[in-house]
Amino acid sequence: MTQPTSEDKYVKEGPFQYDDGRFIIWKSRWNTWCSADAEGKKLVSGLDRDSVEFFTREKLDGYPNCWTSVTDAKFTGDTL
Repeated sequence: MTQPTSEDKYVKEGPFQYDDGRFIIWKSRWNTWCSADAEGKKLVSGLDRDSVEFFTREKLDGYPNCWTSVTDAKFTGDTL
C-alpha cells in the first residue's frame, strides 16, 4: 500500500509527517483525519487531528496510556 500524497484525490489537507517519518496524518475528502505508519498501513481515523495523532502514537507504542475494563454487558436479540 502506498502512502497518500498531496496530489491524491482523496487527500484534502496534508499529509503531515510525525516523529521523523514514523507515521503521517492527512485530512481526507470526507473531512476526517487519517493516519498511516511508515510502511503505509492505515492505523487510525477520526474527526479531530489531535486525537488521531494521540491514538496513532498509542497504537504504535502498544497503548501505554490507555486501559480497558471487562464488564458483563451483553447484547441480545436482533443484530444490527
